[in-house]
Amino acid sequence: MKTRKPVICFDLDGTLVDEHSRIHPRDVEILSRPDPPAVFIPCTGRLLPSVRRLFARHGLFSDAPLPFPLVLQNGAALYRPGEELFAYHAFPPEVRRFFVDLILVTPGVSFLVFTQHETLEYWPTDFSRRLVQRFDLEVQQFTTQNELVFSKVMALSEYPERLAIIARLAARQGIEHSYSLETVLEFTPAGVHKGRGLGELLAGLGLEEHPLLVAGDGGNDLSMFELTPHTFAPLTAPEEIRSRACRVVDVAASGLLEPMLEGCGGFAG
Repeated sequence: MKTRKPVICFDLDGTLVDEHSRIHPRDVEILSRPDPPAVFIPCTGRLLPSVRRLFARHGLFSDAPLPFPLVLQNGAALYRPGEELFAYHAFPPEVRRFFVDLILVTPGVSFLVFTQHETLEYWPTDFSRRLVQRFDLEVQQFTTQNELVFSKVMALSEYPERLAIIARLAARQGIEHSYSLETVLEFTPAGVHKGRGLGELLAGLGLEEHPLLVAGDGGNDLSMFELTPHTFAPLTAPEEIRSRACRVVDVAASGLLEPMLEGCGGFAG
């Protein structure tokens, strides 16, 4: 019986990528192999152009479409290898109207609105611009006069209590929400999250029976942890996330992917 390659799914910011937007050289080498030891699936809140730029800055895939399946926008945008769109989950019209009304009356919080290809911002601050730079987003001004179709919203504030109020309002609408950082609250359509997106993609690619390992550092990664017992967290993750992982990895010392290939269950590649 042919051995199935493991499927390794990993968050980007704070997991594969450090706070200075660097990827460990060992991870770069593993990702660049022409015959990879695993099926790699980045699972991130970023948009496709931002993910492309991130890998290109490290000399990866700058002249070709990304060869990985991708779970983007926290599960709202799914891609087959080669950047072929597999599924896109947008907010329904009534939820989009809720967010437009909310944004207009909440000047103390910055908002980023994600379409399939663009990021739009409202109420920018120095704090939100630093995060935009960290996540390598190219943003445009959000105008409430256009009937945009969008799939993800981020609320950014240095004051977590303001985000908590917004989270309660969104919960009453049945909107999915999670924190990627204490100061970053992310919203996707009801039932749409990284775990669901990863499950959809694995089924669509016929990978459900392959050994699955996942890594993440934020609350928006925990839905992926529910899909497998083989879970990893970086040493820099909050204790809540580290306590849910079967292994904590010092990514700065060893990179992320080699420890994952060693694996909780011996899935060496």
